[in-house]
Amino acid sequence: MAYLQVLSETMGDRSAALRAPVANALGDLSHRTAGDVLLPVFVTKRSDGLFVDPPEVWTDQRFLRFADNVFSVGAYFTGLDLASFQRLLYPSEHGAASAAPLRLAADIRTFPPERRDLYKGVRISNDGTSAEYMFAPVFLQVEEPHVPVDDAGDGPADVWKRRPVKLVPARLDFDEFVAHLWVNGVRAGIDEAAVRRSIAKGETERLKVARWIEATSGRDAGIEEKNKSLHRDNSPRLLQNGHIDLSWFKNRFPQVAKDEPLIRKTPRILGDPGRRVTGDVVEPRLPADIDLAALAGPGTRIEERREGQYIIANLSGFVNFDTVSGQLSIAEKIVGREGVSMRTTGNLRLSGENYEEFGEVQEQRIVEGKNMRFHANVYGSVVSRGGVIVLEQNLINGKASSPGGEISALGRASASVIEAQQGKIHLKFAEGCTISGANVFVETATRCHITGNVIEVGTAAGCTISGQSVTIAASTAHKERETVVTVLTPDLSELDKKQAAARKRLGEIAVRLDAERADIDALKKQSEFGSFLALQTKIAIGAVIIGPAQEEGFLRVQARFSTMMQQFRAHGEAVGQLQATIAEIEGQLLELKGAREALGTAVQCTLTRVAGDTVVRSLQRAAGVDVFSSAQFRQLGGKAGGLHASRDRLFVGNTGSFAWQYKAPPQ
Repeated sequence: MAYLQVLSETMGDRSAALRAPVANALGDLSHRTAGDVLLPVFVTKRSDGLFVDPPEVWTDQRFLRFADNVFSVGAYFTGLDLASFQRLLYPSEHGAASAAPLRLAADIRTFPPERRDLYKGVRISNDGTSAEYMFAPVFLQVEEPHVPVDDAGDGPADVWKRRPVKLVPARLDFDEFVAHLWVNGVRAGIDEAAVRRSIAKGETERLKVARWIEATSGRDAGIEEKNKSLHRDNSPRLLQNGHIDLSWFKNRFPQVAKDEPLIRKTPRILGDPGRRVTGDVVEPRLPADIDLAALAGPGTRIEERREGQYIIANLSGFVNFDTVSGQLSIAEKIVGREGVSMRTTGNLRLSGENYEEFGEVQEQRIVEGKNMRFHANVYGSVVSRGGVIVLEQNLINGKASSPGGEISALGRASASVIEAQQGKIHLKFAEGCTISGANVFVETATRCHITGNVIEVGTAAGCTISGQSVTIAASTAHKERETVVTVLTPDLSELDKKQAAARKRLGEIAVRLDAERADIDALKKQSEFGSFLALQTKIAIGAVIIGPAQEEGFLRVQARFSTMMQQFRAHGEAVGQLQATIAEIEGQLLELKGAREALGTAVQCTLTRVAGDTVVRSLQRAAGVDVFSSAQFRQLGGKAGGLHASRDRLFVGNTGSFAWQYKAPPQ
């Protein structure tokens, strides 16, 4: 009935109807046959043993209940495959389950009480990490055979007397030992090899028969780079002559194309739980996960692909990695956060249209780009290819150049060179700077040399200013250095020369025109030829009609005056060409006159308030020399010494105001 109880508790109510016939069929479990046993649906009895269908038992704890029922009713598995037994008891929660049936054991037998008495108590550690057993030689109690005895000496021989019990050496059995451990609370981590060795020796020995199964560590989620362009190349640049320039790096700012994969998330793998020797679960550490959404910055997107989760470039641009937030972003502009120095970037020659730098630009470092914005101090040189340079902090002992673009300094510019020869310059405060631009606007300038076409200064102290249009709100000296303003007046000599040459040529052409007209008049004055010309004119306009009888005579007259007619036509064509040339020259004279008058309209100087030593003079700019050229600078510097003696001096004083508008001298 014990085995029937195992089946009943394992199968539930399904076996209730079969209980009576099975009870009669079981008999002694040790002598039953395959047909005597009713097994659970997930256990199959074959000629080579008991097999378990794993998919049927791994969905819940049916196998554990089945095993517990077998052991609790005094049965055990013979020929037990301990590895399969443990796997069926505690399947991996994250491993792949095998669909093939597992061989569990050879059979199931009862565990006789006399055999159970061979096994002693098991000591389990308080934390459940190990179990110990004291092995020692064991003996079975064997009774002597029964013989009849006549106690009275004369009675019938139907009284039996039992002889004393005999102790016979025995040996433990591994399969029985597993059952013994189970009923004593040891259900996992049995050291099969050590137990079998100790049983085989049969000696006294204290042995750790089971150790806990540690939880297997999982794997944290990770990041796998999928684009080689994510890496910077800080190796020195190789020049065309084969030399290496240590001040330039090969590729400081990586660039990627739209829709390129950037990184892939390697998913975390959960670890398998461990088991204490009692079978209690030991939970593994939960692996760390990564939220790609927190890493995907502007210019990127997240895609789920067959291989996993990816961050993809949403546009073509430059790779930016924010070390503070950990975000990876793609931007059309280059963003630098470490500054420009020999340690971080070396000199930079940027291919992008936009660049933004949050770190300092150190001394002697060069940044070449187009539209650039610097959030920290600049001590080196920044050169733009005609774009916009914005300096949000200070420019100190450095240089900012944008030949055809714009430069804006929101902080302080000190002892620096600022150039935008064909562009605009906006400065908040400049001290000891050399500034040149087509349009220059400075709120406060101290000891600066400023050159430009249009110059506007809020406060100028001790400055040298040269331009065509100069406007200063307040002019003063700095210590003993006065403010000197040079208004560059146009050089009209070239225009005057061109006008004189045009007038001379106009006179020459007029003489030639008079000569041609005189020749025409001389031909007309010949009476017969004059009469022929008059007749020909009347015929052409239809005033005179020639009949057939008169046509032959008219042709003879034409032949007679053909040579003179050719001369007449040649003089007429010459007159027409000369008249056209005269009209062209007169148009050129009008243009030259307008250009001469326009040159002076923009030339002016306005000093709203003079609060210190200030000198204003006019200086004619050399013909053909640009206001920003080195030749013009040398000319301005060479004439500064004779400033006060110059006859072109317009203003000298330390108070008041001054306004002057250039007027071109008459020709």
